Amino acid sequence: AKYIAEHLHEEIKLALVKYGLSDEGIFCALREAFVRIDARAKDAVKHSGAVAVVSLKIGNALWTANLGDSRAILVDKD
Repeated sequence: AKYIAEHLHEEIKLALVKYGLSDEGIFCALREAFVRIDARAKDAVKHSGAVAVVSLKIGNALWTANLGDSRAILVDKD
């Protein structure tokens, strides 16, 4: 989990540059970033597991992705 927390943002940034900020690009970037970080984590740390939730606000859109049995909750002040 610590490895993913320290490196997932790097994978997301690289993938967003590769795919762009269209809806399809963001979707593909998040999917690729999670696949790549999963492979990197398996190589870096043996016999471990983690879950992750990522939320990105890009313009007026909120993108959320998860790995494992985790979820994000958006709470409005009102």
